[in-house]
Amino acid sequence: MWIVLLTLLVPLVGVALLVADAWRQTALPFHTRKVWTHAVQGASVLSLILAAGLAGTSIIVALDETQPWLLLLPLQGILAFIVGGTGYLGLHVPRSWPKDTEDWDDPA
Repeated sequence: MWIVLLTLLVPLVGVALLVADAWRQTALPFHTRKVWTHAVQGASVLSLILAAGLAGTSIIVALDETQPWLLLLPLQGILAFIVGGTGYLGLHVPRSWPKDTEDWDDPA
C-alpha cells in the first residue's frame, strides 16, 4: 500500500518543483527570486525524501516474498533513481542571470 501512495506522490512533487522553478526564473523583484529559489530547494529535498521512501519500501517488499508486486520492483527502483536524481539536480540548479541577489533595475 505504501508503494502505491508514494508512487502517486511523484507527479505532485514533480509539478511543485516545475512550478517553483518557473516562478523562480521570472520573479521580480530580486528578493522574491530568493524566496522561490528556497522553494525549489525545498521541493528538491521532498523529492529526495520521496526517493528514499520509494527505495526503502521497494526493499521491504522485496524481502517479503509473499507480495504479488515483485515484478514491479525493478521499475520502482528506476523510479526511485529518477526521482532522487531530480531532487539532487534541483538542489544544484544553475542560477540564472542576474543572480538571486542582484537587482534587475540596477544600472550598474
